Amino acid sequence: MRYFFLLIVLSFPLLAVSQSSRDTVFLKERTMDRPLIVHDHQLRVTGLYGFSTITKKFDESSGRIKLSDEGSSNMLHRGSVDIRYGFLNILQVDVALTYVNNYQRAQPILSFALDGSYVETYYNSYYSGFQDLFIGGSILAPWKTRKIDLVLSGGMTLPTANSMMPQPGHTYEQGAGSTKITYNRNYPVGLGVAKTYVGTQFKYRLKNMAFTASLRYGFPMGESEDVDWRYRVVLNEFSYERHTYRLAHPSSYNALLEVEYQLFPFVNVFLDLAQDAFIGGWSERTTVKTGFPDRKFTILSPGIEVLLTSKLWLRQQAIFGIAGQNTLAPFSINTSLMYNFFPF
Repeated sequence: MRYFFLLIVLSFPLLAVSQSSRDTVFLKERTMDRPLIVHDHQLRVTGLYGFSTITKKFDESSGRIKLSDEGSSNMLHRGSVDIRYGFLNILQVDVALTYVNNYQRAQPILSFALDGSYVETYYNSYYSGFQDLFIGGSILAPWKTRKIDLVLSGGMTLPTANSMMPQPGHTYEQGAGSTKITYNRNYPVGLGVAKTYVGTQFKYRLKNMAFTASLRYGFPMGESEDVDWRYRVVLNEFSYERHTYRLAHPSSYNALLEVEYQLFPFVNVFLDLAQDAFIGGWSERTTVKTGFPDRKFTILSPGIEVLLTSKLWLRQQAIFGIAGQNTLAPFSINTSLMYNFFPF
């Protein structure tokens, strides 16, 4: 993962070599004034790093549960590179790749026998790797007005990431009067099937304030496969049997409302209210087709964007989970650097 972020950091000074007289357009744009897509022949490279600590979750009735009450801990690191290029001031292409690293640890279970011996059991889960590659495009309504932007967009994630669960790395250690069992599961981060997205964005501007609403809907383009590993202990070693099963990933949507205020020409503050939801889907892991429970997560996210230079922007957000259903509730800090120029 460190090489991934090194690539992001090194890319900005390399891009700085490129200069164009059209770069002066950035001198005239405040954050709230820029269009929802990039300009004609503009290239924008965004590197993002996010850190999340997950101390709560929401159950099926939207009740809050502290993970500390269950003795578990959960941390998530997320990094992404997003590249956008514009045509004719109304068209944009977008390519994005995200890396995630999530470690979940449950409270150890200690069991005692009548003879005084005991068994320690540990449960660890890992989600790590590059997610599916996203490729998309957007079109801006060609209205000659500063106040209103309307964008229609579409895209697709390609099944480039690993989507099959690898063999677990469980361990069994027998000692004098004690046994230690550790269950280590590595989960895939890919879907195994293409997923299509369609969406729209609308922005309305006042003198120093702006209001944005967006909605994006995604649906998988078919069924996929995963692996279930069944295991047993033989001579203090785990042996595994591989079973493949079918599943259908849920559809999803993201809805966003944003209010922003241009505090200074180079400082913009904003507040987002957003909801992510995953609906439908099923799995045959238990040999019987079983539906996934619907999941929803609502966040409130204040943030700030600072124009470090006319072409290099820094954006930071704090993300608070305020409501949800059948989902974890992370507190996250996201930091983005955006570099903009006209290469041609």
